[in-house]
Amino acid sequence: MPAGIAAGWPRERCLSIGCDSRSCRFVVGVGDAGLLTRARLDDDIGAELRGAFVADGVTWGALIMIRMAGGREFSRDEIDLLAESGTGVVLNPQGNLKMKCGIPPIRALQDAGVRIGLGCDNCSCSDAQNMFVAMKLYALIAAVSDPIPGPPQAANALRAATEAGAEGARLGQVIGKIAAGHKADLTVIDMSDPSWSPRNSAVRQLVHVEAGRAVRHVIVDGAVVVRDRRLTTIDEEEIYGAVEAVMPGFRRDFAAISERVKRLQPWLDEAHRRIVATPMDFDRIYIPF
Repeated sequence: MPAGIAAGWPRERCLSIGCDSRSCRFVVGVGDAGLLTRARLDDDIGAELRGAFVADGVTWGALIMIRMAGGREFSRDEIDLLAESGTGVVLNPQGNLKMKCGIPPIRALQDAGVRIGLGCDNCSCSDAQNMFVAMKLYALIAAVSDPIPGPPQAANALRAATEAGAEGARLGQVIGKIAAGHKADLTVIDMSDPSWSPRNSAVRQLVHVEAGRAVRHVIVDGAVVVRDRRLTTIDEEEIYGAVEAVMPGFRRDFAAISERVKRLQPWLDEAHRRIVATPMDFDRIYIPF
């Protein structure tokens, strides 16, 4: 590791990911405090720190971008290092799949003991902030992340959406589970919904069948924020009306911007074609282990 980069980190706690080009060499480090830092090395401008972020909040998409920049896949040793350092990952499966960020090796992460949280990403790339959809995708992706049959994933998906997410946010002692001393964050499900008939396994049906339709009440820190499927803290009709009011102007602006940047599309398409055609030592979409 070059001098001045991640100074003070033990070498065994650093992931070094590099490629032949001097301008696209990255260093990724996992510190004792769970801080994951990325630096880009450029011989012309010296070692420049590009940014640091808490590893517990880093998404798999971000890890994939670092991995691709380095020109190779994460090894099992590197995943073990994530587990050893207590670094968690957060999967945003719907957004990651839509943006072709790759399929995370969920089974390998699980086997190594890496904490996996679950999210929805932002609405511009995943379109829906629906944790039920995220849980189902988590369970399904786990099935294809390893060709060898493994354990059922419904319970793991539920934990990723609740306890593991809370732990990753450093709030595991107050939220993420129904337990004494924890905040009363509850989702009340209407069991008369067809998704729950017949009742076989609450966890499996919650993850694989329920999509949010049966949610009747939502309680956050003891306060009812959804009652009988209606928000109690804001006027829904007012919000819908405000959105509709700005849409004509938005559509005009979007059409104008789209027309202005249309000339860039052939260049973007050609860049994409070249990227896909360039041989790499890993599969860009599927990450086998």
